Amino acid sequence: YAQDEADWTDYLNVLRDYIQPRAQGSAFSDFYLRFFAHHLRAITKPGGLFDDTTVTRLPWRGQTRRVRMVVYRRAPGASHRRGQSPEQALATVCDRLAGGLANAGVKARRLGAADIHAWLLRWFNPNPSLLGATAADRERFYQLAAYPEEANEGDVELASSTDFSQRLFFGQPRSDVTNGIWFFDNMPHRVMVLDRLRTPPTTGHLTGETRKGGDACNALFDQMPEDTVMCLTLVATPQDALEAHLNYLGKKAVG
Repeated sequence: YAQDEADWTDYLNVLRDYIQPRAQGSAFSDFYLRFFAHHLRAITKPGGLFDDTTVTRLPWRGQTRRVRMVVYRRAPGASHRRGQSPEQALATVCDRLAGGLANAGVKARRLGAADIHAWLLRWFNPNPSLLGATAADRERFYQLAAYPEEANEGDVELASSTDFSQRLFFGQPRSDVTNGIWFFDNMPHRVMVLDRLRTPPTTGHLTGETRKGGDACNALFDQMPEDTVMCLTLVATPQDALEAHLNYLGKKAVG
């Protein structure tokens, strides 16, 4: 899942931790953090802060591009493969995947429950109005609705308000079957399905900056509508199963 996000919470936390202990809590440090947070909120203006007529030839907006990978496998019931439970098998695959990405120079970290909840909370509640209609009210809502970093031992999820799915939807979603649209917080969402890839895409095909003719230099993803989420599904097939399938097709192709 690739998307451009205008949430600077993680960056502000890093900036806050960067301050030397002797300067933390000072009037100047507090003012600088408030001033910089105001600046970041200003440059994330919907629709873009200004039109870049020199480099990208597109609206410019303060945002960060993040890519998340979801690894899953259909497991019937509580099946065990090679003596491992589904949870153990998932942890093993994720560790190997993270190691392979690190060897290729790609930094990746495994998300916890709070990280995943923070991602989905903004997706399913894009315009919450329970606390007000301003951007500050929405940020305060996201902070109050955040999933706890650590669950207390012995807590019952539904009784302690830590049930993951129950804390995701704070408004009733509705669908428009005629137009194929889902509404979250009265904002329309549509899924567009593309044909499967016939050839592997080149490096940076979607998110890398390339020349588009003339003087414009931008990424294909930059031209997508604001708040677009791109989902690319990869299916890993065992080598022996793939070879058996190809041999089967080869035999059937003989007249």
